[in-house]
Amino acid sequence: MNPKGFKPTITSNFAKPQREIDFVNHEVLLHRSPKTFKEKEWVSFRVDPFLSKPEIQQYLMKLYNLNVQTVNTAVKQGKILRNMDTGKHWRKEDWKKAMVKLDFAVDPDLQKMQ
Repeated sequence: MNPKGFKPTITSNFAKPQREIDFVNHEVLLHRSPKTFKEKEWVSFRVDPFLSKPEIQQYLMKLYNLNVQTVNTAVKQGKILRNMDTGKHWRKEDWKKAMVKLDFAVDPDLQKMQ
């Protein structure tokens, strides 16, 4: 019990509205791979590693008016490189690949590298 005898009251039973995500400067690039997708509705993008699946979906739907059905992601580790002069090793930044299924067939030239 509260020392002053006040009871907490529920102010509203309405559902809270969904929060929209603000887009600052996200990097979303079309990523062409040497392999071809079996289905023609899939396209892959190279995105910032901190973007989540709902953020990627919302980004593509709002900016490019694409009807996105599903989003699959994979985090890729950066390559380890060596400086031939000094012999020191360093690694490129990690990146995220997003495979997106759209509601229409995509041109095969956009899916694979030429």
